[in-house]
Amino acid sequence: MKKKPSQYIKENFYATTSGVFDTPPLVCIVSEIGVDRVLFSVDYPFEQTKIATDWLDNAKILQTVKEKVYHKNAERIFKI
Repeated sequence: MKKKPSQYIKENFYATTSGVFDTPPLVCIVSEIGVDRVLFSVDYPFEQTKIATDWLDNAKILQTVKEKVYHKNAERIFKI
């Protein structure tokens, strides 16, 4: 391989918040693959959107991180 396995993961994987509405795992994945590869997601009907948004709204993380996770990353990736 030309790169470390971790580099391939950082360049080829995205993560979502679905199923894990908890700040420490969010901080961990952001530190591992970068904030530009994390998207807000809810596994409806198994999860409630209000619980997910309440969590992220109140998470003790930078507002710029919240904005990227909530919508800016999706806008960039999906060109919307």
